[in-house]
Amino acid sequence: MEASFFSELSDLLDRLITTADPMMIVGDLNIRLDRPNDPASRRLLELFASYGLSNRVSSPTHDRGGLLDVVVTRDDSPVSVDVIDPGFSDHRLLRWSFGLYKPAPAYEMNTYRPWRRLDVDKFRDELRRSALCRGVVGADVDALAELYESELHAILDRILPLRTSTRRRRPSDPWFDDDCRTAKRRCRKLERRATRSTSDASADVSIATWSLGNVKRSGSI
Repeated sequence: MEASFFSELSDLLDRLITTADPMMIVGDLNIRLDRPNDPASRRLLELFASYGLSNRVSSPTHDRGGLLDVVVTRDDSPVSVDVIDPGFSDHRLLRWSFGLYKPAPAYEMNTYRPWRRLDVDKFRDELRRSALCRGVVGADVDALAELYESELHAILDRILPLRTSTRRRRPSDPWFDDDCRTAKRRCRKLERRATRSTSDASADVSIATWSLGNVKRSGSI
């Protein structure tokens, strides 16, 4: 598990360190950085140093004196971290200030047809009454293709008109790669299959597969 953690963390830093955006690594890594001779602690600090990163927390963050929680930034972006005892947790509260630029939200217009609301019977009736079902003769291939497109668009515009929505553009995080996208899509597919299963046996199999997929996905950095 420890070897996997450092391998995945190194891979993540390889992807993030080349970006020009400010970078911070925060949270409880469950490694005792107050023990410089501990192999895991030494390896973590050496890994951060190799990427030009430093931990800004210098005092214990746990009731038992361990330095477990970190605030890691680039060497050229130092911050001062206050370690505060909130009184309701065995971990300390970390507080710091950091200059971040938040870009203005960008919005985009999206035009779509609500295909889930398509009335198949009504579409079939409209299709029977269209020019496509009147025995068109004497037309070449291009004319037939144009007729097909125009008739279908006309039918859909009548029974399922286009809609326009405005949505906020949300760029993907740098770490959200194709593997993450595939895993998320597969997880959602299993979730839908589990919730729609009609028999107990198929539901149990789908739920077990979905749960296993969630465990594997949450176990990675």
